[in-house]
Amino acid sequence: MKGYNGYPFSATFSVNEEILHGLPSSRRLQAGDILKIETGSFTSRGFASQGWTFPVAQPSESDSRLVATATQALRAAQAAIRSGARVGDISHAIQTTVEAQGLAVVRQFVGYGMGAKRIQEPAIPCYGRQGLGAKLREGQILNVHVILKAGSPDVSIAENGWTAVASDGKHGALKSCMMEVEAKGCRLLGRVLDPS
Repeated sequence: MKGYNGYPFSATFSVNEEILHGLPSSRRLQAGDILKIETGSFTSRGFASQGWTFPVAQPSESDSRLVATATQALRAAQAAIRSGARVGDISHAIQTTVEAQGLAVVRQFVGYGMGAKRIQEPAIPCYGRQGLGAKLREGQILNVHVILKAGSPDVSIAENGWTAVASDGKHGALKSCMMEVEAKGCRLLGRVLDPS
């Protein structure tokens, strides 16, 4: 993460109402918090990145549902990916899974293609309609993001210029995983950590 558009740290750490892109700080985690971590790496051959949400100690029932739904939505996205499918198929799978649990998808941020460049086409929103958008092709690498929260989908950017914070103060969750498009499905290039 460090150096991308001037980001000063190697990973992002977002707590509770901080939805994503939080800056590391001296803030002490408390029992019941939920922590979102995004990290990345690169070599001369390309880029890789992944994001997780972890409950701290005993999460509330609502936060447990956030984390579980993020995993379910990422699995639904995985099931929608295959050569010839459309970006909208992925987006629709995420949106319907999240909204079926009475939660909201964050619309200001998206997943994306990844590989030789850190971020490349196609953009993959967490909402959309089946059958629309760019067609997926075999061998394509996608970094699929599920970004959701309780309450409204609205977030605003903190004074630090990076952290997306829930406008209504509600908690959010993030899970992302890289996936390679195959002829009849997709191959996970990272671990999807299911809630325990």
